[in-house]
Amino acid sequence: MIKYSIYLPSNKIHNDYFASIYKDWDSERVYSQTGIISRYYASPKETSATMGAAAVLKLIEKYNIDKNTIDFIICVTETPDNQLPATAYKIHQLTGLFSHCGAFDINLGCTGFTYGLMTAYNLIKSGTASNILLVNTETLSNYLDTDDRGTATIIGDAASAFLIDKDVCNNIMKFVFGTDSTGYDKLIIKHKDDNIGQKQYLYMDGMDVFYFAINSIPNIIHEILNINNVTLDEIDLIVLHQANKTILEYIKKRLKIQDKKFYINLKDTGNTAGVTIPIALDNLVETDRLKEKMKILILGFGVGYSWCGTILRW
Repeated sequence: MIKYSIYLPSNKIHNDYFASIYKDWDSERVYSQTGIISRYYASPKETSATMGAAAVLKLIEKYNIDKNTIDFIICVTETPDNQLPATAYKIHQLTGLFSHCGAFDINLGCTGFTYGLMTAYNLIKSGTASNILLVNTETLSNYLDTDDRGTATIIGDAASAFLIDKDVCNNIMKFVFGTDSTGYDKLIIKHKDDNIGQKQYLYMDGMDVFYFAINSIPNIIHEILNINNVTLDEIDLIVLHQANKTILEYIKKRLKIQDKKFYINLKDTGNTAGVTIPIALDNLVETDRLKEKMKILILGFGVGYSWCGTILRW
């Protein structure tokens, strides 16, 4: 059994909020365009660190984990509390972990869960660590530009915490990863209008991201299957980064994957960057669709452009 927890802020944002901003859109149109009904935003007092810490404490309480056994914490976020020090240190402090526990950040968003999993896997396989807290946490709502409704309407905040140990690693297959840095500036937090006097916002070239995903992801899925000598028929579930409904539907159709095998989970939480795969896995567990020993192909893709995926035996 994989031990994990999900944290969602209490501030739930329904589509009516955007209908009040964009006069030519109503709630149904927001849903038809995005596949999203609601998402969550961090409150003014919440940060990536406090949300990540909440997920960790929830995990520890849920499974009665001895904090003394935790020897590493990896925080994956593209919205750190500070440029210096790493957000992982703040989470370490807020959760009362011990001094023998290592900590660092990985600056990643959409690919963050799978890259974080690969990093934890390698630390454990090398004998460097035994019990790693993999924390993904994002507060992208702080960087939304309401002038860019295509991006503003899909983004949500969330955090997750997974305990990665030897048993988990024994059920992780080979990873496929890569980079197409021509997309470096296609999904980026930058000063508005490239004016350093302006606030920084999340900017996305939606069409370029769309073409990257539909042209690359089907081939990458085949790479993951091939490197692990697994056929698509042997996979029980495919859980991709929940970028947006249009991209996911296109990939499903192109690969001719059955609906019951290809999971789309945007409706209630939106695109939470590196936390989308953890949230999807949680929802599959809660709805009794994800059971022990199932093979799940997980693949993160996006910012960078980057991708990382593997097959996980649940």
